[in-house]
Amino acid sequence: MKNSCLLQLVFFCLLGTLSGGCDSDDSRVARLSQEAAARQADQNREMARLVESQQGMQQGIDAQRGHLDEQRTVLEDERRAIAAERVRDPIIANALTGAVVLAACALPLMLAFFVLRGSHKSDPDDAALSELLVHELVADKPLLLPRPTLPALEEQSNQLETNSLPTKDL
Repeated sequence: MKNSCLLQLVFFCLLGTLSGGCDSDDSRVARLSQEAAARQADQNREMARLVESQQGMQQGIDAQRGHLDEQRTVLEDERRAIAAERVRDPIIANALTGAVVLAACALPLMLAFFVLRGSHKSDPDDAALSELLVHELVADKPLLLPRPTLPALEEQSNQLETNSLPTKDL
């Protein structure tokens, strides 16, 4: 680009020099040469301004590209974190479910263990108390516990008493 501008300037200078030998067109050629040189200088200044503008735009584009690369990196890191979380969450949920099921299954077993262990370590007082309670529950006339009275049981016991009484013929 600069070479073509330089060639044009040299060409116009040579044209002006060669035309200097002619007296009739001398002033006109000089004027044309000066106008061409002025136009060439204007074009060179405009070209320099455009080149600087392009360099500024290129620097802006490079800065934006760097910013976009940083954002892409951050976005990719977030995507990886979400993917890892999606893998980890079901594992934790399954582990918690398994722990709850295990606890639910182990509690009755632990209760049975403590009951069995407690029955073997009975004190003599506990055995005597258990025996007294059993006798009270099965006795016809309990001494400590009142006998439950239910209407259906009373009717049934009354019927049994009337059926079992001997009848006398008159």
